[in-house]
Amino acid sequence: MAPPKPIPSKLVINTLRGVVFTTSCSVILLAEERRRRIKIARAAVENARKLHTAKVNRGAIALGDGYVGWDGRLIDPSDEILATMPIRTSRRHRTSNGQSLADTGSVKSLSSAKAAEQPTPSESQLAQRTAKAAAAREAIRQPILFSAPPQTFQNERLKISQAAVETVAVETPKTDQVKATTATSPTISTNATEAKAEISGTAEPVKETAKSKLVLFKESSEALESILARSRRDGMSSADAKRCSNILQKLSDAGKFHGPRAKEINDILLKILAQSKDNAPLSNRVLEAALRLSRTPEHVLGPYLSESLRQTDGKQTKQIASFFAKNVSASVHLPKVFRHLAMTQVSRADAYRLFETLQQPGVFQKDSEYQVRRQLILHAKKERDFAWILAQKPAVINTKPKNTEMDISLQTAITAAQASAGNIESVRSTSYKLLKSGTAPPTELKQLVSEATDLLIKNQSAAQLDQWLRSITRDFGLTLEPRWAKTVSNAYMSNPALAMENWFSFCNENGVPTSQLPRLRQDVLNQLSSNDSHTTSAAALIDAAHARGEDVSEALSSLLMAQLKEGHDAKDILQQASCRGVRVHDSVYNSAAQQLATRGDFRGAARVCKLAAKENGHGQLVYSEYNFSNLVYIYTGSARYEALHSVLNEFRSSDQMRWQGSKICKESVKLAMKTVAQRATVQGGEDSEHYQALLDLDATLCHVQQCRRANAAARANKSSDNLVRVALPAGESKPCSLAAQSKIGSYETDQVLLANGL
Repeated sequence: MAPPKPIPSKLVINTLRGVVFTTSCSVILLAEERRRRIKIARAAVENARKLHTAKVNRGAIALGDGYVGWDGRLIDPSDEILATMPIRTSRRHRTSNGQSLADTGSVKSLSSAKAAEQPTPSESQLAQRTAKAAAAREAIRQPILFSAPPQTFQNERLKISQAAVETVAVETPKTDQVKATTATSPTISTNATEAKAEISGTAEPVKETAKSKLVLFKESSEALESILARSRRDGMSSADAKRCSNILQKLSDAGKFHGPRAKEINDILLKILAQSKDNAPLSNRVLEAALRLSRTPEHVLGPYLSESLRQTDGKQTKQIASFFAKNVSASVHLPKVFRHLAMTQVSRADAYRLFETLQQPGVFQKDSEYQVRRQLILHAKKERDFAWILAQKPAVINTKPKNTEMDISLQTAITAAQASAGNIESVRSTSYKLLKSGTAPPTELKQLVSEATDLLIKNQSAAQLDQWLRSITRDFGLTLEPRWAKTVSNAYMSNPALAMENWFSFCNENGVPTSQLPRLRQDVLNQLSSNDSHTTSAAALIDAAHARGEDVSEALSSLLMAQLKEGHDAKDILQQASCRGVRVHDSVYNSAAQQLATRGDFRGAARVCKLAAKENGHGQLVYSEYNFSNLVYIYTGSARYEALHSVLNEFRSSDQMRWQGSKICKESVKLAMKTVAQRATVQGGEDSEHYQALLDLDATLCHVQQCRRANAAARANKSSDNLVRVALPAGESKPCSLAAQSKIGSYETDQVLLANGL
């Protein structure tokens, strides 16, 4: 007979069950904790992204095109997640207005003189004040009872108007229950048949404290959300509209809200506007509440106005115009509203169309109209719509003539439009008028003239530009820019030689030497553009200029690039240029090497790099970042690792940390590492030459990063050392500044500072 199987005891079974249960609970708790932390981290990342978007948009958080809640609101972790997080309690306590120093227990020592002047309160007065303060604190702690009878407020100084303390009846869902916030306060039940609650303004008057406003805000927002939820389902009834108006009136009496509640106010107001399109009285009440409650009413008025543009009947636009016509003080906010519209909601053309619609019933005052027109013109300048600016110029000038003359930003836009149209006389008149008035800052006036000049050089003759540039350098103190000088020089190509000589003399006197003017280079470019098939005529011009002793470096670069494009041998071209005794620019060597390497001629590209090192680098292969980058690309592409190793060693042993830490060196080494790593993976092994080359490139990349850190530290030290100190009075032991030591004027001081790189 087989022996019976051993039956485990109940103790063992219960022990195993307990172990399994404990393990399961631990796993569940750990998983829940991990889920909670992941959700908090995601919420933090999303909040950071939204805050960054808000800062880029200049802090203006647009509330979408429609009247729905802002989907870009910062994510708030749920109460379930934050249930275990500690709540920071405030350590600062504010005493009541009726409390004395004896009530708070913080009696401070006073001087005997002041103590003698003040009368000592009697014990009965102290007891009375203490009782009033205790009653006030107890009243604040109690929640607002929706069914409590009105009470009388005793303090005469804090009484508010009767309209602010009206009882507002609000319907709530049948399942809503309001719990008391303290253990002693009774539970408030709702009527299952009527489902109504009242926000009693007389139970606790709206006091100017953050706590009372917060309680009022929470109760009002919950009531409004309940009405909105019901209106989305059944439509906005007249009773709900009346309740919304009463609640908004009570919130308006409480004053403006700050912080996150201000954004919630904007969101709620937009939702109500979306549900009250056909209810003009409620819409007007919401607009009034936006002006009184929100610190940024343009975030409410802007989307509402943009929505009116999409309606074909124009009913909503007329209602808005009627509202602003009746509320004259509300037009003060219209400039901000239109700026918000033009930047985030609609196009400038639609914004101007809405402006004309509101202007017909006389909504705008002079100041508001000027500000709106000014903003639209500045916006048009950013869009380079100069024709529209010229069309709007008379209207904005007639609105505020004196303000227009002194507004340098507006004058800059108008002057730029005149310069774009080629009206140089109007530009001259406006510029000199601002100069004579002396009201415009010199820096902004120079900016105005500079922007106008950049536009005038595109549509004026050489003689007009010559006269204009001479006048602005003499009268406005502007520096002659090489781009202006080159434009006039090109325009003078067909003029008599006398005009050219006078112009070159003027350029030399104003810091633009003749060598910077594109005379020979322009002739060479003209020859190259007219003779696409060969470069013989352009080469003849360069040879003739070189024989006359002129500098042909700039023109020669264009010729060499054209010859390389024709397919000439790069080595022969560069050697012929060297035989002429002319220094070839590094850009030509760089382009030649890249062109040969792109064609697959790595050996020819390497010869070009060596020639560049011989001519411009004193024989050092890594004399510049471009030559080093080309050599790394060439030797990596052709798998010549021995030559690459030599170049990398020379690079690491050099002390040219300034350019060795450049971005082009870093990217070249990283690209080479990527290519060699792919080869090492395929052809594999740590003993392969690809792996050894990869290690060499890695060491070079570490050297580049070290150079970048050293350059950053050097720039930081230089910026701190180059601070110019103010000269101290005579007799002080501290060192004086450079200007005090050399006793020179302001102009000479600037020259010395520029010479020292400050």
